Amino acid sequence: MKTIKILSLITIVFWANSCKDFDELQNDPNRTSQTHPGLLLTNIEAAIAGTSVNDDEVVSTFNVVSANAMLASRMIVFTDGAAVEQYYNWQRNTFDRYNTLRQIAKMEEEADRLQLENYKHLALFLKSVHILELSKTFGDVPYSETLKTTENIYQPAYDNQEDIYVQVLDDLKAANNSLDPALGEISGDVVYSGDIEKWKKLINSYTLRVLMSLSEKTGNTRLNVVGRFQEIVNNPSQYPIFTSNDD
Repeated sequence: MKTIKILSLITIVFWANSCKDFDELQNDPNRTSQTHPGLLLTNIEAAIAGTSVNDDEVVSTFNVVSANAMLASRMIVFTDGAAVEQYYNWQRNTFDRYNTLRQIAKMEEEADRLQLENYKHLALFLKSVHILELSKTFGDVPYSETLKTTENIYQPAYDNQEDIYVQVLDDLKAANNSLDPALGEISGDVVYSGDIEKWKKLINSYTLRVLMSLSEKTGNTRLNVVGRFQEIVNNPSQYPIFTSNDD
């Protein structure tokens, strides 16, 4: 009986010491949970397939023609393996851009932690590009409630496409007006090497492109296509745009 009591006590002690909070088990002590936002920016701008964390596909913001499209168009003659696109075996489009939006959200988080405001302003543009590409493909998609698992939102509502466009146009304007060299250097930028003026030209020129795509919606007062267009082209000092191929 005494032996049983001793063994029971030892078991209880080991059991108590082995118990850990579930949330604590989610943190891998061998992996960092913090980084500089510039390190995230590089991959967001020019992600390389197969190098993203946990094998989630991070879609490059500036990747215009994918290898899949080139395979489907027979622009690539040789590959080291068969791809479904080579045999016209297309499937549904993907939501991989949400993985990139997740990386952008992390960049914002790290920028907020280190008080590097320009990364947060640049994130407005980057998010706009990806959500518009998703919306152009699928129509109504989740946006306002995405990436809010910390608020216990695991099934985000779908946003109306018009609401997405209005939000994007507002965010693009805010990005242009907020980016400021005085707010710190942008490192990790493989597109413009942190040149704020060039980023503003891109943001405003991209905005004009979005507005041109809405040319049949000029009667929509919420979108205010004509007013937004005139605001940019009539005020180049505040809203610079591309003026040559150098941009």
